[in-house]
Amino acid sequence: MAPTATYRLQFHKDFTFADGEAIVPYLAELGFSEVYSSPILQATPGSLHGYDVCDPSRVNPELGGGDAFARLADAAKSHGMGLLLDTVPNHMSVADASNPWWADVLENGLSSRQASHFDIDWEPDNPNLTGKVLLPILGDQYGRVLESGQIRVEYDDGGFVLYCHDSRLPVAPRTAALVFARAVECLEATVGHDHDAVQELLSIITALDHMPPRARLAPEATQQRYRAKDVARRRVRALVESSPEAKTALNEAVTAFNGVPGEPATFDALDQLIEAQAY
Repeated sequence: MAPTATYRLQFHKDFTFADGEAIVPYLAELGFSEVYSSPILQATPGSLHGYDVCDPSRVNPELGGGDAFARLADAAKSHGMGLLLDTVPNHMSVADASNPWWADVLENGLSSRQASHFDIDWEPDNPNLTGKVLLPILGDQYGRVLESGQIRVEYDDGGFVLYCHDSRLPVAPRTAALVFARAVECLEATVGHDHDAVQELLSIITALDHMPPRARLAPEATQQRYRAKDVARRRVRALVESSPEAKTALNEAVTAFNGVPGEPATFDALDQLIEAQAY
């Protein structure tokens, strides 16, 4: 049966599914046949409208999650009302790191499991962008932003991320070997080449170098790539937790990569790392 009268509920962190459930009896008394719900999928934190979806596989926990939504639906049904959902399939936020699908594409490029969900031209007219995503996030020319220290790399739970203004960008697993190689140099200078931490870090670099490259891969190769990067992160995490020397060396490597404003040559390593990404 077609709706005869709908009442839209705009859900956000300050008006949740529970709040909507509480007013269902009142809406029924007014004669509305349907509750018309704003988008319910997980959106960016604090979203007031819900169209900036960042995880389409989950009901937004800020609104109460799946169980609370089910109670809202049951309340509407018990009062003889239907429930309409506002769903726009192509609405998705790529503004920050809260979108795991987008982060995965930035990290893995063409080899991402999520690459097919996005309309990306991997072979544009500009050959410099082949296999890459163009991100319009810089406030000035790239060189100026880089050499002023506005882009920095940081260690992050077994891997690395790049920060630029408000953007948090993943560093591709194989390219992390560039930072690990600098950490090896720092570590060898203090504990020597034969130290267990040095040998473990060298082994991790070798494993990363043997990962399938960032390209369109057969399913088996994609699985191999994801396994390899996950294992590498666990190994790095364990090394940092067990070896103060390795942790110090990684911090020194990160500091070296981030350069010194006013000394352009000190940003060469960071520039190399950035150029190696899928964006």
